[in-house]
Amino acid sequence: MTGNLERAAELKLGAAGLARFFPIGAFGSDHADRHVLPEIARARHRVLSGVDVPLADCVIIGDTPLDHAAAHCNGMACVLIASGRIPLEELVALAPAAAFGDWSDAAAIHAALADL
Repeated sequence: MTGNLERAAELKLGAAGLARFFPIGAFGSDHADRHVLPEIARARHRVLSGVDVPLADCVIIGDTPLDHAAAHCNGMACVLIASGRIPLEELVALAPAAAFGDWSDAAAIHAALADL
């Protein structure tokens, strides 16, 4: 899920070579309230896969306090990465499951996700 409009998300994922890992999603163009997006993504996953994954088993990886708030209100873990305009210190203050200054330490990010 992302607060981006669907087309913008497709462009970003494609440019990063990550599109194949995200065959479905929920987008800012689906609903203005980011808190609603996890359930939209979950429902789409259920339709695509036939598997019903509880939100508590999902993780939001984001770069804003809005991502953290969406995770929190849906009972989800959140990993924040200061890849946008929000400084790392501000993201850390939200007490996410993990926070990183950027994407450069993929092993550490993977380890944090594996520990959730």
